[in-house]
Amino acid sequence: MKRPIVALAVSTASMLVLAACGGNSSASAPASSSSNSAKNVTITIGTFPDPRPMGIVKEEGWLEKQGYTVKWETFLNGIPGEIAAAAGGSLDMGQADTSGMMPLFVKDPTLAWYVGTETGDVVQIIARKGSGITSVAGLKGKVITTPGLNTADQVVLDLALHKAGLPLNAGTYPIATGPNSVIAMQNGTVDAASAYVPFSAQMIVNGTGRLIATADQVYGKPWVAGGLFVTRAFAKAHPQAVRDVLKAVLRAENLIKTQPATAYKLLSQYSGASVAAIKYSYDHNFIRLLPLVPDKQAMIAEAKTEQQYGVFSGNPTTFINSWVNTSFAAAVAGGKP
Repeated sequence: MKRPIVALAVSTASMLVLAACGGNSSASAPASSSSNSAKNVTITIGTFPDPRPMGIVKEEGWLEKQGYTVKWETFLNGIPGEIAAAAGGSLDMGQADTSGMMPLFVKDPTLAWYVGTETGDVVQIIARKGSGITSVAGLKGKVITTPGLNTADQVVLDLALHKAGLPLNAGTYPIATGPNSVIAMQNGTVDAASAYVPFSAQMIVNGTGRLIATADQVYGKPWVAGGLFVTRAFAKAHPQAVRDVLKAVLRAENLIKTQPATAYKLLSQYSGASVAAIKYSYDHNFIRLLPLVPDKQAMIAEAKTEQQYGVFSGNPTTFINSWVNTSFAAAVAGGKP
């Protein structure tokens, strides 16, 4: 069944209610790199404003300090736009969610490799206080915002509806990105949201929303979620650049573990959400750091679950084994490629 999807307009000025908290970092100086080879390499990296380690890499300028020219491109709706840009040759690497990547990359598995994992969970279903929604079953007939089709947020919502015995057209689905979904929740124009961190947490911190389910809870076990892809053309031409990006991500993960206060300020500066929302996201496992080397078996299991509910088409094992390239992360973090 088709979902009734409409556009949800939220003014840019309204987004100012999100309390961004910046500040200078006390992070240590960047480690040395193969700066001679980096000087002639330009990397275009796609991101979106969530509190993953890559946000710290961008805010601290670690890759630029190594000699790379980095073009940072923001995709508020995530993977659909990133894949289009990668296919068009204007994006080299992208930060996205596995649940959103797999159904799209299976259609063109030779375009890119999945090369590193950052985090787990990252998507939550939040109900507006006063909406009367206390469970997934209560979403029937409600207005539920997501960033759009073929996003992890929509996949998690679809799985939740399936498991609750509800059709995909159980409600109305206006499209709003993470920042705008917070505003929509505050304005009372939506009843619920399937949203990514830190904006799902911002709804709770603001006192306008309550948690209905996390991606882990919907999935029934840890959800792999966020990672990095690179086009095969770029990886073959600049393998050291791919390794250097992954080294920077690993360094950012360590900063989150060892200096969380510093890391949270940087991620607040990067995402535009409050430090409180970043902290809530990590403290309540709305986002979890995962080993950098991709876990193929976990990803195969995730693809099989998506396939069960009609989200993924193809052979999960064959696809994951050809699409996931663990050699880059293994060279950086250790472990079996």
